[in-house]
Amino acid sequence: MNNSTIQVHCSHCQHQQTEPLGVVSTNCRACGEYIRTSEALLKPAIKSPKATKNIICPQCQYSLRVVESALSSTCLQCSSHLNLQSYELTAGDDTKINTLGAVKISGRKRYEGTEIAASKIEISCKVRTRLIAREEAILSRNGSIDGKLEAPKITIALKATCKARLLITPILEVQGEINCIHVRAKKIIIGEKGSLSSKRIFSEEICVEKGGVLRGRLTTLNMESQAHFIP
Repeated sequence: MNNSTIQVHCSHCQHQQTEPLGVVSTNCRACGEYIRTSEALLKPAIKSPKATKNIICPQCQYSLRVVESALSSTCLQCSSHLNLQSYELTAGDDTKINTLGAVKISGRKRYEGTEIAASKIEISCKVRTRLIAREEAILSRNGSIDGKLEAPKITIALKATCKARLLITPILEVQGEINCIHVRAKKIIIGEKGSLSSKRIFSEEICVEKGGVLRGRLTTLNMESQAHFIP
């Protein structure tokens, strides 16, 4: 073995591979699992398996597995750096965030940051920025969005009283109250205590449970032919 390299061991498939000396983390070339090299240098007999999860690279859509505690990784297909950290933001934070972790935005003042992209986003305060959730976005309490929110699913939490400028989603589930200027949702579900008020509503399908409220100008159309939900 060269003095400038080390041998690391994958605890998931028992594969061994050579890495440059000083590397902090890597991925197994056999099974794709995330490897922290400081741990991989330990003898296999005293190592215990780590809990893992699947992630999708937002650049090339390649699927890979990483340990749940990982803060970052590298896509094995396109070599993109993948941020896996979760964040809790309050007013005053203005850093652009692009992560495969979760983001919570709260506080008594308005949050005015740049674009935020995350796997899950939860908003419980006033926000002025563009938001992209890759899995789900939740508006709770007094969540308010002066900007665009896009997600595969948007949920208005029970007992929430929310406002938004533009919501774009295949599925909008309303359990609380939301007042919105513009809604584009393939399917809208309004619960028995839910209330949706909007100047313009574009949707293919709407389900309103007994007790639910829907107000606004409704246009029914094929959303897939009119808009691309998630960029």
